[in-house]
Amino acid sequence: MSLNQQYQKLKYIDGFKDRLKMFYGIKDLKSAHRNKLNHEIDGFIEAGLLIRLITKQELQEIIDEQHMDIFGETRQERREKLRSKSEVAEINWDVYDSPAIQRR
Repeated sequence: MSLNQQYQKLKYIDGFKDRLKMFYGIKDLKSAHRNKLNHEIDGFIEAGLLIRLITKQELQEIIDEQHMDIFGETRQERREKLRSKSEVAEINWDVYDSPAIQRR
């Protein structure tokens, strides 16, 4: 790999890490901005793979590293934690016991 290719790869990795930090920094998991960043990251990944600048394994290592740096846990651990949170959250249906006209 030439010096120029190494420099390009380092710039690509820095840009990829910046996008991941922004993506993981968004608290609202269903926001339009997060969705847009997700698509941007997908395009960034595809571009790097297409021009053979980086491998899937290297990308996965960067993703895992950034996730661990930001959240302090693996992606699998976080998925399980979020899944258990959503299952635990119960709706208080007592509010709806009174007629709708009285719930103003």
